[in-house]
Amino acid sequence: MQLANSRSEAEAQALWKQVTKSNRQLASAAPQIEKVDIGSFGTFYSLKIGPFASQADGTKVCNALKRSGTDCSVVSPDGP
Repeated sequence: MQLANSRSEAEAQALWKQVTKSNRQLASAAPQIEKVDIGSFGTFYSLKIGPFASQADGTKVCNALKRSGTDCSVVSPDGP
């Protein structure tokens, strides 16, 4: 599940702290921060968690996060 894109790794880490502060159920999740080069748009850092047992499980968690004000997208662990 993708939670955010940021311009720096430090910003992605700060976003993770903010997300876990307002969503305690994620405290035990291990964030993945992936460096992504988007050509002329520059480098971004994608904040993700997972994988989940199924897409349905990921969607369930994402929907709960959205209800609490945290944006997210369910993505394949192998790509966007």
